[in-house]
Amino acid sequence: MANRLAAKIVFDKRSNLITCILGLPVQEYDKRESGDYVSTVISDTNELRSALSSDFFKVAANLLTACGSAVAMLFIDTRLFAVALITSCTSILLMIAASSRVCRPIPNWYKLRQQDCLMPYYDH
Repeated sequence: MANRLAAKIVFDKRSNLITCILGLPVQEYDKRESGDYVSTVISDTNELRSALSSDFFKVAANLLTACGSAVAMLFIDTRLFAVALITSCTSILLMIAASSRVCRPIPNWYKLRQQDCLMPYYDH
């Protein structure tokens, strides 16, 4: 079931990418080799497929393990559970605060290039 869903999502993304590439002006094809477009479509969608099929199950298994550990800790020692919960929440809040300082904004030229590439798809 997960492989079928991943295949459908990859198919849709490949179709969108191919539509975008076919809508580019001729000057864009002169700037790059045709293999660049093919390798971009194949590698990006293969990475998406692997993330959807394998990483999804790893995340689900880790969440199940964490929930089981929390329930067991709650039954064994409630004070230990409270300390662990407070420590985990504090760590998550600190990571969110630190990541907002580390993340760089997306440059305007990249946003404009992305809009130019997607524009032929939305015009149809």
